[in-house]
This record gives sequence, C-alpha cells and structure tokens, in this order.
Amino acid sequence: NVIKTIYDPSPVGFKLPPSNAFTGFTTTGEYVSTLSQINGEWDSSLKGWNFYTDSSKNKTIFFPASGYRRYSNGGAYYVGSYGFCWSAVPSSQSHGRNLLFRSSVVNPLNGSHRAFGFGVRCSQE
Repeated sequence: NVIKTIYDPSPVGFKLPPSNAFTGFTTTGEYVSTLSQINGEWDSSLKGWNFYTDSSKNKTIFFPASGYRRYSNGGAYYVGSYGFCWSAVPSSQSHGRNLLFRSSVVNPLNGSHRAFGFGVRCSQE
C-alpha cells in the first residue's frame, strides 16, 4: 500500500501509484522489446502509447513520450521519443521506480536516479 506523505505532488484525493501500477502495460509485467508483448499501440503522430486498460482492448490510456528534465542542468531531453512516469516506491537508496518507454520498448519497473524530472500520473486514493 502507498501512504501519501507531504512529499507526494499529487492533488488531494490522489497519490503516486504503487510500483506495480504499470506492469499491465506488458504481457510479462517486466521489460519487453517485442511489440507483441506490449499491451497497447504506439501513436506515431502524437508520439506516445495508448495502453490498454481492459482485457477486451477497448479502453486505453494515453502516455505521451514527454522526455524528462535533467537534474544537472534543467534541460529537456528525449521529448517525443521517450516517456517516463514515477511511481511511489524506490528501487534502491538513490533510485526510484518508474515506467520507461519508447516506440519499441516498455519497462514498467525501471529504476532511475531520483533527481530526474519525470512525469507523474496520479492514481485515485
């Protein structure tokens, strides 16, 4: 369970998602680089994934490849080609768990340095 703290940037009634929140985006629940193992469709015009949210594949949620803001200089990197979203759980003392994706790869359990400026997709409490 995720317990919301004062460090959670989510609005009232929402919180950062648990570390397994994005595992349904792949058939294995882990890193995949085979398109048939990704539960969604890449939108090349909007530059992002429409991930399926139900088993019938009728409903989707869009995740844009918004890149990230680098901690050392504040610059924006990989906009339109990579996407990242934080979860609430660390992967180590210095790294946080996050979703990483590009058009041919999805890693729902990625770990990246906590200082990166990744996107946040809140979940309802």
